[in-house]
Amino acid sequence: MRLSRLTPSTNQLLGVAAVVGRQFSLDVLRAVLGQSDDELEVSIEEAIAAGVVEERSVVGTDVTYRFSHAFFRETLYDEIIAPRRIRLHQQIARAFEVV
Repeated sequence: MRLSRLTPSTNQLLGVAAVVGRQFSLDVLRAVLGQSDDELEVSIEEAIAAGVVEERSVVGTDVTYRFSHAFFRETLYDEIIAPRRIRLHQQIARAFEVV
């Protein structure tokens, strides 16, 4: 479900986020994508503006993000070919260990 009005970097971020799960953090995406904070923030802001992602924060905890509808996540996840999904799951597992 490549969202044509979003930039390629935002679509890439959303694809990785879809493998992480319905809820995700920028720390994990940063570790997997290797992008700067500015690049990640621009992409996440774009995804929020498009209504694909919502910001979720609780006082005293880290900010997390969540797909606004499970359909977005499931569709993005299903569009990733199996070998890439497997590789992303491995990278994300390593990122969780670090984060």
